[in-house]
Amino acid sequence: MAKIEQQQFPNAASYRNNQNFPPGFEDPGDEQEIIYPMVIPVNRTFSVYVVLLLVIGVAIGYASTYFAGASVGLFDAKVINSGDTAWVLTASALVLLMTPAVGWFYAGMVTSKNVISLIKQTLLILAVVSIQWVLIGYSLAVGKDVNGLGIIGGLNFFALNGVGYAPSAYAPTIPQTAFMIFQAMGAIIAPALIIGSIVERMRFRTLVIFVLLWTTLVYDPIAHWVVGDGGWLHNMGALDFAGGTFVHAAAGFSGLAAAIVVGKRRGFKVGQAIVSHNIPLVLLGAGVLWFGWLGFNGGSALAASPLAVNAFVVTNTAGAAGALVWMVLSWAENGKPSALATAIGAVCGLIAITPASGYVGPVAGIAIGLVAGVVTYMALHIRSKRFHIDDTLDVWAAHGMGGVTGLILAGVFAEKVINVGGNNGLLFGNASQLGIQILTASVTLGYAFVVTFILLKLLAPLGLRVSRQEEEEGLDLAVHGEEGYQLATPPEDTEERIAELEAGTAALRMQMAAQNNELRQRLQNETANLRQRLQIQKDEQRIAHLESENSELRQRLGTHSNQPIHRQFVSPLRKLQ
Repeated sequence: MAKIEQQQFPNAASYRNNQNFPPGFEDPGDEQEIIYPMVIPVNRTFSVYVVLLLVIGVAIGYASTYFAGASVGLFDAKVINSGDTAWVLTASALVLLMTPAVGWFYAGMVTSKNVISLIKQTLLILAVVSIQWVLIGYSLAVGKDVNGLGIIGGLNFFALNGVGYAPSAYAPTIPQTAFMIFQAMGAIIAPALIIGSIVERMRFRTLVIFVLLWTTLVYDPIAHWVVGDGGWLHNMGALDFAGGTFVHAAAGFSGLAAAIVVGKRRGFKVGQAIVSHNIPLVLLGAGVLWFGWLGFNGGSALAASPLAVNAFVVTNTAGAAGALVWMVLSWAENGKPSALATAIGAVCGLIAITPASGYVGPVAGIAIGLVAGVVTYMALHIRSKRFHIDDTLDVWAAHGMGGVTGLILAGVFAEKVINVGGNNGLLFGNASQLGIQILTASVTLGYAFVVTFILLKLLAPLGLRVSRQEEEEGLDLAVHGEEGYQLATPPEDTEERIAELEAGTAALRMQMAAQNNELRQRLQNETANLRQRLQIQKDEQRIAHLESENSELRQRLGTHSNQPIHRQFVSPLRKLQ
């Protein structure tokens, strides 16, 4: 299969150089501009993909008739609160922004040859999980519990069937579609966090499959346990306001398992930190994450309510406390207050407050930020100095340990007066809540670690890592064929530029040759003069030496004749002969 396209040449000379005139064309001369037909082959695989995707699109379009009206349904418009709906949709947009912000945050901390791959992977996850959540993810997480076991939801909400404008039991003042899309944002960001553990070495196609399986087999079940109607941890009374379990703790310990199975980067050394190539990009990512986190936790109130205000306030407060703790500890350890550490500390404080944000007050938020800041900093310090595990961007230390710390501390500082749907914690007379929180954290981290480990082992035959050459070249070029930074712009007309450079080089060579000839002639003249002067000096010295010898001989022979001595003896000898 081939197609005819037009290729325009700047003049006929550039085409004549190929010595390949199409039939029926004559040389138009250098001054004319002409368009010649050119045959370009079309990739057959590309054509197959185009046709296949069109067929899938048509099939799905036809299948939509079976879901007609499913996104609307019967509802009473009077029960819909426009303010609550507006806030939840705004919060959803804020949380959506957090996923590319994770890409910026991570990309600044890796080498410059892998910056595009990190941001690309977060956008890929956004796309893959968005589709998965609509089809089955939402139903598995919050659908009708299967057999009353509290393990997983059913498929009663498959492809959002029955999810429409009517509110649900989870959020009685907003359409269920608004609740669904807000929950989708947490499902999207969770696997995006994991990739920080395996940056610069994971095979792209395997990553796509892993993300899909992890979301379905790890994220969705844990979400059902904690927030789903009938989930076993939910029935037990576990407190998790905004996803400290299924987002942060699960992602953190899954990242640890991934780092172990995928293996270390080539050249990894214990105690040698990765060199961040663009710290301003890290700071930008952290700032956008902080901004989005206010919607992440504040939106979890599912209404524009006083509870949303409380979550908003304590989230900002805990993030600030975490930032200060990391700044102080980096200052104490290295003698300078690190900007990078300050940004990471803010994120750790935000992670820790996530499960507790709807149950604790501002002062407790400061305490959680401080404690979590110390725990996460020490976790990173111990992992990097003691263990041969290349959790490259310390997802386990930040999200795993930060999420677990926040879950446990929610059982210490929770107040029922702040959230009547919650419970009191240890400091307010309910020690059992602390036990429930510890159990929740333990089950979550154990399940996430084991299932992730098994999933990656099963995917190993597909190839978990890129090749050595691709890793050394960097995933930006090796996998995506793009560069994050182009420091030099190629000239618009390469041939013309090359000709100019060649002409300049030839002129320079001629100039240097002329200068060399002149210098060579000058050196030859100077050499001849020196030789002449040396010869004269040698003759004068020889004459002076002979005169000195003659004078000495005269004195010894007692003659005062000015005639040379050898002549006085030569003449008598000739007579004797």
